[in-house]
Amino acid sequence: LYYDLRPTLPMDDLISAYTDSLARVRGASKETVRAYAADLTQFATFLDGQEVRHVGGVDTDVVRQFVAFLTRENRSRTTIARKVAC
Repeated sequence: LYYDLRPTLPMDDLISAYTDSLARVRGASKETVRAYAADLTQFATFLDGQEVRHVGGVDTDVVRQFVAFLTRENRSRTTIARKVAC
């Protein structure tokens, strides 16, 4: 499947496209799709707080800030790695 993944698309649209692809193309289970959607939605919420509205605004510094946020939230290294791997 082809999705228009221009960096100006809203994050919610990208998350929907990605999770749809996980389910249809990769055959991911409903639970896997749900978990990825939750992780990506948390990241999108974080980005919104950083005033990053589109994926084109995400860079290494933003990802590092997200990792620092998760660390302050006392998330385990395994959880942080999973959330960043999405």
